[in-house]
Amino acid sequence: MAAAASWDGADDDGTVDKWLTNFNNMFKEFGTVKDPLPPASYYESKLFASA
Repeated sequence: MAAAASWDGADDDGTVDKWLTNFNNMFKEFGTVKDPLPPASYYESKLFASA
């Protein structure tokens, strides 16, 4: 598990978006999710950072 503070730089440089996209692709390959939503539709970095 990563600490929330460690996500700050990763969020700024697009790393978190890449992680979430990779999870989406994995779930699609497994057949768990047929058509996953893009991370921008379910992850809001500003809300995460302010929590």
